[in-house]
Amino acid sequence: MSTTAIIKKAWDEPDFKQQLLDNPIQAIKQAFGIAMPAGSNLKVVEETATKHYLIIPPRPESSLVAEENVRKYVWF
Repeated sequence: MSTTAIIKKAWDEPDFKQQLLDNPIQAIKQAFGIAMPAGSNLKVVEETATKHYLIIPPRPESSLVAEENVRKYVWF
């Protein structure tokens, strides 16, 4: 499962998009069968032509090259 599939479904299905914005963990579980670990929090926001977001991942525990650590934070 990739984020591309989730985004495409949101583009194609306005009801799913609204569910994703309102309760993303439940929407993803219902639509794709993906359950996030207990205690997880997920925020979904919608970008527009004038509204953009920059996501800053957690700082890696060690001083290894950041590129080696980035992917370990992807949950699906």
